[in-house]
Amino acid sequence: MPPSLHHEALLALLRDAPDLITAHVRTLDASVTAHGPARVVDATLTAPLPAERRADLVLLSGPDHAPDLAVVVEVQLRVDLRKRKSWPTYVTALHTRHDCPVALVVVTPDPVVATWASRPIPLGPGGSRVVPLVLGPEGVAEPPEGSPHVAILRALVACRGPGDRPVLSEALAALEALPEDLRVGYHEMLLLALAAPLSLTPEVKMALNDISGWIELAKKRIEKEGLERGLQRGMEQGLQQGLEQGLEQGRKEEVLRVVALQLGRRTGLPGADALARLEALGVEDLEALCVDLLDFGGPEDLAAWLAARG
Repeated sequence: MPPSLHHEALLALLRDAPDLITAHVRTLDASVTAHGPARVVDATLTAPLPAERRADLVLLSGPDHAPDLAVVVEVQLRVDLRKRKSWPTYVTALHTRHDCPVALVVVTPDPVVATWASRPIPLGPGGSRVVPLVLGPEGVAEPPEGSPHVAILRALVACRGPGDRPVLSEALAALEALPEDLRVGYHEMLLLALAAPLSLTPEVKMALNDISGWIELAKKRIEKEGLERGLQRGMEQGLQQGLEQGLEQGRKEEVLRVVALQLGRRTGLPGADALARLEALGVEDLEALCVDLLDFGGPEDLAAWLAARG
C-alpha cells in the first residue's frame, strides 16, 4: 500500500529537522546524552542472512567513529501488530552496528496508536524488553520562538478535528521563518495532510492559502499519482481487478482504524490477541462491529462478540 500524505509529510519534516527527535528522547529520559546535531543515516538494518529490513528513519548523534546515541524513528498512523515484531530487530541491529545506546521513537498523530505503541515489547525470560518512546498528540511542547519545525511537527501530530485549526494556523504562521522553497513545500504538505482530520471546507482552505492555485495544483498532482498507481497495478494483475482490490483494502483499513479508535475510547485498547483477530475480520464484520460496540461496557463484551464469530 502506498504511504499516505500524512506519513510522508511527517517523514519529510523529521529528515529536515532530526534534532526534534533527539530533543524528545532527552525530554523523556534525562540520562540520555547526545553531543552535537543529529544526522540522518542509512535506514537499512540488515543481518547477513534474513531479508532486508528498513526503518522509516535512522538518526545518529556524535562522531561517526563513536556515536553516543542512535535513534530508530517509525511513523505509525494505525495499529499494526507486525511492527511490534520488527521493531526489536531494528534496535538490536543498530546497537550491533554502532555499539551505542539506541532509542526507538514511534511518531503518531493518533491517540489510540500512541497507547498501543507505548507498551513495552517483551523479548523473553529475565525481563528483557524493548520500550518504545512515543511522540504523539500530547508529546510536542509549545513551539519555542524561532523554531518553525516544532510548530509544524505539533500541527502534524496534534490536529485531530476542526477545534485544532488554531494549531494549524500557528504552524502556517511559523513558515515565514523558512526559505521560500521550503515554505511553499511545507505549506502544501500541511494542508494536504491535515485536510481530512480538520474537515477543511474549500472556503477555509482558501482563507489559509496565501498563494492562489496551490490547492488546485496539489489536487491535480494527487489525481495524477493515483492514476499512475492504478495503471501500474493494472499492468501487473489486470486494471479492473487491481483497482477493486485497492479500494477494498483501503476501505478495510479505514473501518479498522475507526473500530480501534472507538474501542480505545469506550472499553480500553484491545489486547494483542484481540487486535490480531480484528485484523483478520472482513469489512462487513468490521462495519457490524462499529455499530455493535456502541453497546459495549467493557473488554469482556468485545471478547464475547469475537467468540460469537468463531
